[in-house]
Amino acid sequence: MNPSQQNKYHTITIECKPYIRSYIESLYGLPLKSDKYSSLGLFVMLCLEKNIYDNRHPTDKSAQMSSQLPIQISEWQFENMGFDMPKEKAMSINAFIEEIFSEHLYWWCQAATQTKGRYKGYDNAILQFADKHNITIDEDISFDGLKKKEFRQRKLIEQKTKKTEQPIVNPDTIADAHKLKKRLIHLRHYINKTQNVLVENKKTVTEKLKTYQKEKAAIEKILLEK
Repeated sequence: MNPSQQNKYHTITIECKPYIRSYIESLYGLPLKSDKYSSLGLFVMLCLEKNIYDNRHPTDKSAQMSSQLPIQISEWQFENMGFDMPKEKAMSINAFIEEIFSEHLYWWCQAATQTKGRYKGYDNAILQFADKHNITIDEDISFDGLKKKEFRQRKLIEQKTKKTEQPIVNPDTIADAHKLKKRLIHLRHYINKTQNVLVENKKTVTEKLKTYQKEKAAIEKILLEK
């Protein structure tokens, strides 16, 4: 990668998929700045190296990387951190952006499909997302490709949500104080975990939290009376 200097800044490029370039340009503009002011910029900055190695680890995904993502680095980064972006680190940056993209797409669809108005269904929500980020369907990525990304992210979040669920127990059926205390510890843990997890349906999880908290209060009351 040969850096080009402009006003004490340098520009390097990494390969990326077309829709990734469009997405990043819509969010940050191009070139993407390598700095500490965004999580992506910081991640890119930490991937810089001083030594230059060309294609040390070729990847079978290179055929999909038909676009270039320009990255701007400062003079200080150029001198102290380097300007080489090894292939495996470029792939890590792409993977990081893919994760951001999938989560953003998922939450966009959730907001669009749960809000009354002109947005009806996932298909329209996905098309609106693509339009907002200047992603050209069937050129940057296929419509089915976007649908699969949203679906996989939705299922991943559903799995995370299920792991926090616990069967509801009637405290009055537990006579042993030790078992009640153990159950109380578990409830506190699951309440905290449920509050922090990303969820598909906030209303459903809010109701589960209320149920957990009600049981927790009942156990605490029983323990005070024992």
